[in-house]
Amino acid sequence: MAAPEGPEESRIKRIQAIVNVTQSGVYDPVTRAAVTLWQTSHQLRADGIVGPITARAMGIA
Repeated sequence: MAAPEGPEESRIKRIQAIVNVTQSGVYDPVTRAAVTLWQTSHQLRADGIVGPITARAMGIA
């Protein structure tokens, strides 16, 4: 049986679902690139980091 998912892994999976990449629970380079594209398309600072402004825009703040 797998270990229970922690809150950070759960949050990353939510982000990955929003940016339409595989939901691994790991903030990998593919996720960062997808977040950067998502930020660009939503007229946000495109740095690949899900800080407070990006999280609010994603609805996960």
